[in-house]
Amino acid sequence: MSDHCENAGLAVLGEASFPEQTTFLRDTHRREETVRMERQSTIRIALLDSQQILLDALQARLNNEAGLNVVCALSDTDAGTKSIDELQPDLVVLDTDLPGKGVFDFIGEMRSRNRQVKFLILSAVLSDVLLAQALQVKVAGYILKRESVSRLIEAIHQIALGHSYFSEPVQSRMSHDPVRNVTTVKTEQAAADLTPRQLEVLRHLARGSSVKEVAKLMHLSQKSVDSHKYRIMNKLGIHDRVDLTRYAIRERLIEA
Repeated sequence: MSDHCENAGLAVLGEASFPEQTTFLRDTHRREETVRMERQSTIRIALLDSQQILLDALQARLNNEAGLNVVCALSDTDAGTKSIDELQPDLVVLDTDLPGKGVFDFIGEMRSRNRQVKFLILSAVLSDVLLAQALQVKVAGYILKRESVSRLIEAIHQIALGHSYFSEPVQSRMSHDPVRNVTTVKTEQAAADLTPRQLEVLRHLARGSSVKEVAKLMHLSQKSVDSHKYRIMNKLGIHDRVDLTRYAIRERLIEA
């Protein structure tokens, strides 16, 4: 018998001689393939919200939904940056008001590092200014916390399919130009000229935080916050903190 035939015969003899091992290897391969396919069909979600009770409730509810998997639930954007880089979720569901880096700066940074991840705003606040900022950083959707969990789940699935999802109250404030294929906010606001960082500073100051507290929250120097404060008031034509708070409430940048 030739060497080739002898080797072939030994190969067959070896496989037939260890049926348990062969079955184990095949079962292991099947399990790995099943896990890979399940991962591909599962929507991996990161949750970011400053309210822990809401995070816990949403995580439990979404994990009970077939095809959804919450890979992390975090309360600030600083922790979100590290976790999203490591875990690579398909979708990030987040509030517009979070400790750490401003939400819209955070989204812009994450999108520049991973073009595949998508963002869905889930907020208690709806204002033209916040919506305009959200559209500028190209979020995939925007819904309100007063809406049902089933609406949130619907939004998640639609976004996973490659669509955008803006709930009806949000859509009512939007205008789409089919010629330029651009979606904007119907009503232009003075605050639309603010940068995302200036908007975050404005919201913190309007809630009563001191310059020192804002600097700590946003990881900025007090000098930088003072500079932002001056530019904000100059752009809006506002000259004191009381009027700044009134403006933020009127424009629904913060809850009254």
